Amino acid sequence: MENRVTGLQEDGRMSSLERYVIREASLPEFENILELIQSNMFTRAALDVLICWIAFLVIGKLIEFLSEIMISLLAVPLGPAAAFYLGNYLTFIGTVHHEFSHALLAVLTGARVTRISLIPRGTQLGCVEFKTSLHPVLRAIQLVLVSAAPVICGTASLVLMHSYLLNYCRQGWQAIVYWYVFISIFVHMSLSGQDISNILRGSPVCLLIVYGIVLIYRLVM
Repeated sequence: MENRVTGLQEDGRMSSLERYVIREASLPEFENILELIQSNMFTRAALDVLICWIAFLVIGKLIEFLSEIMISLLAVPLGPAAAFYLGNYLTFIGTVHHEFSHALLAVLTGARVTRISLIPRGTQLGCVEFKTSLHPVLRAIQLVLVSAAPVICGTASLVLMHSYLLNYCRQGWQAIVYWYVFISIFVHMSLSGQDISNILRGSPVCLLIVYGIVLIYRLVM
C-alpha cells in the first residue's frame, strides 16, 4: 500500500500551495495582533516609548558610525594619523560642545560636576566626570540625561542654527564658518560606550516615567 502525507513532498518539505495557504492564513493573524496593539492604549503607549528609545540609541551610534566612515575615507589619501587629526582635532569645537553638553545636563538635573577636561589624550578628546544623587529615581534620570546630552543638545543646537543663522550666512566666509561649526557639532554628537552603558543603567526607571507621561497624555487627549 502506498503511504501518502498530505501537504508534504517526498523530501518532507511543504509544497508551494501549502506554503501559500499558510502565508495567507498567517497574514490576518498578524493584522489582528497589530489591531490589538493599536486599539489597546496601554500596549500602544509602551510600543511608542520603546520605539523612540531604541531610535534614540540607534541615532547616537549611527552618528559615531558616520564619523568613523569619514575618518576612514580621509585615511585613504592622507593616512590614518592625518585622517584622525583632521576628523577630530580640526573639528575640536564639536568636542567642546560635546563635553559642555554633558556638564550642562548634569547641572540642570542636580548632579555635581567634579571635572571637565578638554585636553586630548590619545583617542580620548575630552571627558566630564560627575556625581549623581543618592536617590535612585533622580540618579537614573541623571545617568540617562547627562549621558544622552550630546544628542539632545547637539540636535537642539543644529535646529537653532538652521532656523536662525543659516539665512544670515549670505557671504562666502559666513557660509564656511556656519558649515564648519554645523559639521563639527554633528560629528561629535555620538554616544560613547560609557554613555550607552550609563543610559542602559538608568533606562528601566526612565522608561517607566516616560511611559506614565505618554499614558496620561493619551488618557487626557
